[in-house]
Amino acid sequence: MSDILGLDHICASSDNLKEISKIDDLLGYKILFMKNNIPINEEKNDILCGNIFSHNALFLTNSKSISIELIEHHPKTAENIGQYNVIYESNRFPNSNCILVEQDKRAKYLSSIFNEQISKFFDKKTYLSFFFKNSKIDLGLTTIIFETKNLENSIKFWTKIFNFKISQIPEMPSCKLLELHSPINSWNAKLLLIENPDAIMEKTFLNVKGWTCLSFIVKKIDSFLSKIDNSDFSFIGKSYELNIGGKNLKLVFLRGSEQQLIELVEVKQNHG
Repeated sequence: MSDILGLDHICASSDNLKEISKIDDLLGYKILFMKNNIPINEEKNDILCGNIFSHNALFLTNSKSISIELIEHHPKTAENIGQYNVIYESNRFPNSNCILVEQDKRAKYLSSIFNEQISKFFDKKTYLSFFFKNSKIDLGLTTIIFETKNLENSIKFWTKIFNFKISQIPEMPSCKLLELHSPINSWNAKLLLIENPDAIMEKTFLNVKGWTCLSFIVKKIDSFLSKIDNSDFSFIGKSYELNIGGKNLKLVFLRGSEQQLIELVEVKQNHG
């Protein structure tokens, strides 16, 4: 849809954001802003597990790649794992806070897809896992991974509704790489869909551990919602407004047909 301008950021649940904010170089990302004790709007209750009263937010940016919003919920993060994974590309290995996950099956599969070494790491500071791919330059987070029960249906969902285009590589029947092109460099994104008929598509929540939600920037939320087919989504929330990071935003959360969490962000004009 023409309303989609790009992928603004990916959300991830984390703890101890105060300590994380003291790290000078967090996987090549810089802190744009941090805000504590943000009240939970009631419109978010359907995408949260349990009674959550507030959260802290740490927004990280990299001019070459997808931004990251780390969210610390009060009470603490639930134990389930988010449905998304990520590939981080750099010319330097992750820092000493990151532990190599030995003999990871998904890392081996990704290595076969891209025909180069990909390893899985766990970051002890953020409590997040990610896949590492060596690059000539520090690119940051470049690719989002989503496992789908039906590859064909998933391709239709992401291309029809969110403007992703099919890439010609890799040429493997069980996966497909999609690309989202934006005039803003950091809003570009790659989405690797991997077919797994045994994948369990449980209802996911914003406050479970891991990479939880994709946040798309749109021209007008109301226009976007008026054009979609409701059958493509298992949940469509009500929009609400929030001022964060010096911007007035209009937000709404949705769940795709495979329970994946998606956020739409519309930047409202400031009226002084």
